[in-house]
Amino acid sequence: MTTQDFQAYWSQSFAETPPINHLFKHNLKERWLRIHSLPEAKRYAETEAEWSILLHRQHTLFQDLMSQNEAFYVLSGLYSFGDKVFDKNIFSDYDFFKTLTIHELERIDLFKNSGDWYDEGSFYTPFFVKASIKSYGFDAILRAVADDEIRVFFLNTSTNTIIAPYDGGVDVILKDSETMLFYKEKYKNWLPERADGL
Repeated sequence: MTTQDFQAYWSQSFAETPPINHLFKHNLKERWLRIHSLPEAKRYAETEAEWSILLHRQHTLFQDLMSQNEAFYVLSGLYSFGDKVFDKNIFSDYDFFKTLTIHELERIDLFKNSGDWYDEGSFYTPFFVKASIKSYGFDAILRAVADDEIRVFFLNTSTNTIIAPYDGGVDVILKDSETMLFYKEKYKNWLPERADGL
């Protein structure tokens, strides 16, 4: 998929939001589901047993929502405020990405898109790569996200599904509210206790 193809796809499938993880739960509420990575809403894994639970839950989601045989897309990006860039390009830091072609998308004016969250002069430049679950180093990426070292999300364009892990859980965006309710029931034992999922 070219950069232009991706921009067109995103505008058609996720027009309500820019491709920024923390905005999904606000801008795509009807399609959004939150899963906890650890029992009792524990935020960070501290033992190998807890890492095993966290990775098992996230692998289960990927196996269910991302094809094992088809490629999907991984997105991250760089924040900039004036002349300062606060996040480095994670695609150059992990073996998972080093052999993949990195595509840079159009810079997003965060103040125009989300003025309640950002000041004037705030920008975000998204990047994407095409990858697969079988790519070397996939678990290293999930661990880095769970430890709040990086932020990425995964996109299946064939089902319009997003998996956006964070430190504590996974936000999932399904293709529609009906599909979301199906998975909400399927994964009810992994959901937050509060009804709003926050």
